[in-house]
Amino acid sequence: AFLRLQDGEHPVKKGDVVAKPAGKGISTAFHNPGPGALIVLDIGTVEEADTVYYPDEDVYLFKSGGDRRAFPGGGQLADWSSEPQPGQ
Repeated sequence: AFLRLQDGEHPVKKGDVVAKPAGKGISTAFHNPGPGALIVLDIGTVEEADTVYYPDEDVYLFKSGGDRRAFPGGGQLADWSSEPQPGQ
C-alpha cells in the first residue's frame, strides 16, 4: 500500500502514522494494489463551508450553508466576472 502526496508516492504499512498540516491544500490519497485490506483511520475536521479538490477525478467540491456541490475541474467560466457590469 502507498500514500500519494503532492510530492510523490510513499509506502505505508501496518502501524504507520501520517500527519499533514491542515489548511495548506495538500492532497492525499491512499492506494492498496494488493489483495489484503487497507484500513485507514482518518481524523480531521468537518467544516460547514469548505472547498476541496480531488485531483484524480479533477473535481471540486464546494460546501456552504448545508449545500454540497461538485463541479468538474475543466468546467471553469473563462469570461465570468463578479463585477456587476464588467468593462464599464
